[in-house]
Formats: sequence, C-alpha cells, structure tokens
Amino acid sequence: MNHIDALFDLFNETILDRGEDYYIEGHVKKVQYSDNGNTVCAKVLGTEAYDVEICFDRAPKEAMSCDCSYARDGHYCKHMAAVLFAVENDPQAMSESDEEKLPDIETMISKLTETQIRALLIQTAKDVPLLRDKIYYLTTHELRRDQLAKWEIELKEIAEEYEDYHGFISYHNAYKYADSLCCFLDDRVPSLLKNQHVEAAFELTDLVLRSALEADIDDDGDIQEVEDHCDSMIIHILEDADMAVKEKLYQQTFEDLEKHKADDGAWLYAGRLESAFQDPGFKERTLSFFRKIIDNEDEFEADPIFVQSLILSCIRIMKELGRAKEEIAVFRAPYRDMREIREMELQEAIDEKDYEFAISMVETWRKKEGLYEHELKRFSEKLIELYKAAGKMDAYAGEVSYQVFHFSQSDLRYIDILKQLTIAEEWESVRETLLSAKTIQGQRLELMAKEKLFDRLWKHIHQNNDYLSAKRYEKDLTPCFAEELRDFFFKNVREEMLRANCREHYRTAIRHLKEIEKYPDSAETIRRIADEWHTQHKRRSSMLDELKKAGL
Repeated sequence: MNHIDALFDLFNETILDRGEDYYIEGHVKKVQYSDNGNTVCAKVLGTEAYDVEICFDRAPKEAMSCDCSYARDGHYCKHMAAVLFAVENDPQAMSESDEEKLPDIETMISKLTETQIRALLIQTAKDVPLLRDKIYYLTTHELRRDQLAKWEIELKEIAEEYEDYHGFISYHNAYKYADSLCCFLDDRVPSLLKNQHVEAAFELTDLVLRSALEADIDDDGDIQEVEDHCDSMIIHILEDADMAVKEKLYQQTFEDLEKHKADDGAWLYAGRLESAFQDPGFKERTLSFFRKIIDNEDEFEADPIFVQSLILSCIRIMKELGRAKEEIAVFRAPYRDMREIREMELQEAIDEKDYEFAISMVETWRKKEGLYEHELKRFSEKLIELYKAAGKMDAYAGEVSYQVFHFSQSDLRYIDILKQLTIAEEWESVRETLLSAKTIQGQRLELMAKEKLFDRLWKHIHQNNDYLSAKRYEKDLTPCFAEELRDFFFKNVREEMLRANCREHYRTAIRHLKEIEKYPDSAETIRRIADEWHTQHKRRSSMLDELKKAGL
C-alpha cells in the first residue's frame, strides 16, 4: 500500500474531488482484496456499474484500470479515485469481505425464545414503517384506504432528503435518489403481489415513475434507469394477473394516453400499451388506436415526432401479430420519408439480395434536396457496399473516388481501396492530388508514412513543431532522421518542463528526457539539461525529488 500516495498524484484536482464525492456518497461497492493484499477489485456505481482494479505492486502508471469510457481513453477517472479513497479509509477490508464481517444472524436468532422474538418484532415494526407495512400485507388481503396518499408522502420525503434549499437534486445525489426510488418499489411490490393487490402494485409503480419524471434533477441517465426499472416492474406485475384485472389496467393506460397525447406523457403510456400488454387481443386494440392517432394527427393534436414513433410501433406490433409482409408494406409506404422506414426497406432488399432495388432506393434518396453532409456521406458508403455486392465494378470505383474526394475521411480505408482500383502508373498522380485534398487533412501524415514519403513527413513535423506526430512516427523516421529527431525532442522537453506545474507534469517531462537516451550522443546533453533544471528550479522540491528518483 505504500504506493497509494503516488497513485493519488496521477489525478487532476477536479477528478480527485469527484472521486472523493463518489466515495463519501457510498458509490464504491463490493471491495475485495487479493490474499496478499496487493490487488483490490471494486464496483463503482455511476451511470452504470463500473469495474475497477488496482494493483499496488505495479508501477503507478500501470496500476489502475476501469472499464468506463473515460479510462479507456487513457485518463485517470473518478471511479479509480473513489476506490483509492475507499482503500485509504478502510485498510482492514484487505482480508475480509463485507459478508465475512457480518455476524451469524441465524445462529443468534436461534438462541432467542419465541417471546423474545415476538417482542423484538413488535418493537421493530413500530419503529420501521416498511416492516409494519409488510406484516400488514402478509396478514390481510385488504389494502388500506389511505395507502396511495401514504406512498405519495413517503416519496416526497425521499425527494426532500436529496434536494437542496431550492428543491433541486444535484448530480452528487442523483444516483442515490434514483436508487432509493427503485428500492422503494422493490421493497413493496412483492408483498402487494403476494396478496393479490395487482392494481395497487400497478398504481405504486406508476406513482414512483411520475415522481422520478417530475423531479428537478441534474440527470446523468439516472432517471432513465428508474424508467427502465418501472417498465420491467409493470411487465412483471401483469404477467400473472387475471384477464379482468389486465382489462381494467389496459383501459386505465388507454385513458391516460388519450389524456396526455399532446404532452410528454404520451410517450410513457404508448410505450406501456405496446410492451406491457402482450395478449393478442390487447395488441390488436393498441394497433387500432395507434393507427387512429396517426390517421387523425391534427385532430389528436399529437407531436409529429411522437406520431412517427407510433408508426414504428405499429410496424412492430403487426410483425408480432404475424401480419403479411404485403400488408405491412402497404401500411408503411406513405411514410418512406422517415429514415427508419427507409432503412427497414433497404435492409429487407439486402437480405433478399435484391441489390438493384436497394441501389435504386439509395440513389433516389441521395438526390433529395436539403440533405446534410453526414447523410450524403452515409449514402455514399452504402452505395459502395451495394455496388460491390452487385458486381458493378465501374460504379464501385467511381463511388470510392467520390467518397474520398468529397467527404472527410477518418481513416485510410477508402484511400486503400482507391489505390487498389488505380493502375500503378496513375497512382502517384492520384496520391499527389489526395495529399492536397481537404478531405484527408486528418489522415495526410498517415498516408505519407504508409507511402514512405519520410522526407515530406519530417518536414511537416519539424515546421509545425508537431511533437505528438513525431512520437507517433518515430520508428518510421529514425533510420533517416535520428539526429534531427534527437535535437527536436531535446527542444520540446525543455519547453515541456517550462510549462510543468505539478509533480505529474514533472515526472512526465523527466520520462520524456530519459527516453532520448536511445539516440546516439545524447547522454551529455541529458545530463546538461538535468543540471540546468537543478539550477533554475531550486525551489521546486517535487521536481528535484523526481529528478533524484530518475537518477538525474
């Protein structure tokens, strides 16, 4: 554990602060240590559950990993920092899991008399409302008249626990609030269902969902998790309900959709009608109602984007009901302007290997006015794929050329294809045109390297003082430009140290200086630069400490 301070030094202050917040708020779960205590694994709850591993017997730069996207990009994330704070504040956790620390409850209870257990249960039920409610529902099939109002009060109290003075739930508390709502639901629905209170379970789930949607919250996907949880719960509630109850709840949802069809609630209730009520009879009624809204869009005052979602819902329901392909095709024909419909028809044509029809569709779409560049690029990419599949090699070659010279390229994929399609005598001319084209601006150096144009590559790097590209193409350039690269890196490492203002920056600059050792005649210059830093920065103790660690 003696490396923990060195690991903390890797983080910038903002990430470290957010990591500490995550630790304090209890986001770090399932902390487990290896037998020798040198490795810790944990789950950190953020937008989702992230796996963090820290190996204290590795070099600091290689010691930590997390599967969040920020860490995958090479950064030190708040989830890593949260686990470090957990380790720093809980060293005893190295040898025992949380479960191993718990006393043996079953053994302890077995030693109590029935009278003691009864007295303890009565007292605990008086102190814990949730336990009291569970006992109530286990002993009666009747639902308390004031239960819905009671739930509303409890949900309001949960929100108030995480709100600030202005009634706002910050990102610090967003996850805990969402988790509390899900737990509130999970703690009550099973007891309700066990006693056949299906309608009450349904109403409670709807109440929890409305509470989440109405909250004034800095939402980072947490409310979506509540929505998903409630949707799953509704499906579970209806699974074993008898048809009379399903019919009542279907009618209630149907009326809610009619009531909210002009606001955001429409999405919620339409989704519930489609996903929760799976019986064919309900699906037929849902399909009929959705089509009525679509056909009378103005009369229903529905949001056009919502109507488009209903069109896609109708197609899904028709497929689930086993409607004929011809019937589905007739239904969707008027809506071919929708991207999802176009892609659906295109995929069907490709699946049936009807490439001529697929090509004609894409070529027609591309001719429409007002398309954005990214849409035109996507159409071009699809045509390249289709022309090749159809064996139309002239059209294929022409489209590849069009793609390369008209749209920004993120890699050399299409450029490589273009080279394969170009005769050798003409490639040099085509390549020169490419190197001056704006569409490959981000890939120009990579093309130079691939084509072994090292003189031009080095000239560009040197003129633009492009350190990152120099490191990227160092192996390619070293055979011809070893001395030039060495001097270039010396110049840049001096500038890097001038900008450095913390231990991590000092360490990085010193590492870069040490990396120049592999170049010939570099040792003396490295020593001279290190001496300059010792002389010029006498008061930077952390810099001097890092120089000493590096043997400089």
